[in-house]
Amino acid sequence: HITSKFDGYLKFDSVKAIKITTDEGEKILSLGRSGTIQVLNNDNAVLTKYDVPYGAILQLPDGAQVKKGQLLYEWDPYNSAIISEVQGTVKFIDLIPNITYRDVNDEQTGHITKVVIDSRDKTKSPAIDIIDNEGRIIRSYSIPSRAQLRVDDNEIIGIGTSLAKIPRDL
Repeated sequence: HITSKFDGYLKFDSVKAIKITTDEGEKILSLGRSGTIQVLNNDNAVLTKYDVPYGAILQLPDGAQVKKGQLLYEWDPYNSAIISEVQGTVKFIDLIPNITYRDVNDEQTGHITKVVIDSRDKTKSPAIDIIDNEGRIIRSYSIPSRAQLRVDDNEIIGIGTSLAKIPRDL
């Protein structure tokens, strides 16, 4: 959780983001890797700025008033994400049980998770394609080794859906 160190108002700089609907209502999801949020005073002087990581959930829109200690955004410091920028149907490419992924029991949640593994078959390149209603590929996402899949084959998804999470090396 990143909170403001000052009272002021927000100015987004190069923040690439989309609106998504969650259980808690409408949120803003960062899809850029180089954006910053500046906190400005009434004289437009920059008091501080915060780098906005890819996949962060922004709590306030551009231009919003902010109070010291107010939450600016939330993000997962332990995992990177692969997030769909389009809506459509998930199509697994080269995601084959026990060859390019393994079902792993997640001890924290009790759920079975598909985890991509290094395959001995180097011709396999795990990916997720997003397909439109006519069966055309709209977008393709390469899925690296160690990624935990967050969607299923043939699942219909919306913009901002997390396709996979990848543990960060700490």
